[in-house]
Amino acid sequence: MENSSLIYKLIWNLNNNNLQVAKECAEIIIKNNPNDSEGHAWLAAIYGKIMENGAMMDKITYLPLLQTELEIALKLDPKSILAKRVNGIRLVYTPEGFGNDPQIAIEELNYVIDEGIQEAEIYYALGLAYVQLDDEKNAQCNFKKALEYDKNYTPAIQQLELLNL
Repeated sequence: MENSSLIYKLIWNLNNNNLQVAKECAEIIIKNNPNDSEGHAWLAAIYGKIMENGAMMDKITYLPLLQTELEIALKLDPKSILAKRVNGIRLVYTPEGFGNDPQIAIEELNYVIDEGIQEAEIYYALGLAYVQLDDEKNAQCNFKKALEYDKNYTPAIQQLELLNL
């Protein structure tokens, strides 16, 4: 199967929460070309999704794998939009002491936005980074921006409600 077909299959399965199939696609992409930064970034994204859906042991198991894949992706292509997106989100969601860095997350996510990728999830993650820095004004601004891209984005709605208490 050629790379573009594998990426399509990977994305479809990732979006439909078929994470094992998506993971297998990413692994094939990397096996076919170990220097494919996007393949490594996709694998990191899949590990992130496994962590998001999983139990504590999944988080402990997959966080180092996610970090390794991101390091490889960013070493191969320091300007990879996908790798910077996944890294920015990782830096927001990872607990303090395990790699959380809201300031670098903001830099990574703003890079993604500057490159033309503007989605609710990205603005929401930016908002969370600003919350972690106790910058309520910028947090609120980004949660509202998330709602411009998806007016029903429940996490942003909930964060805005919390900020307005």
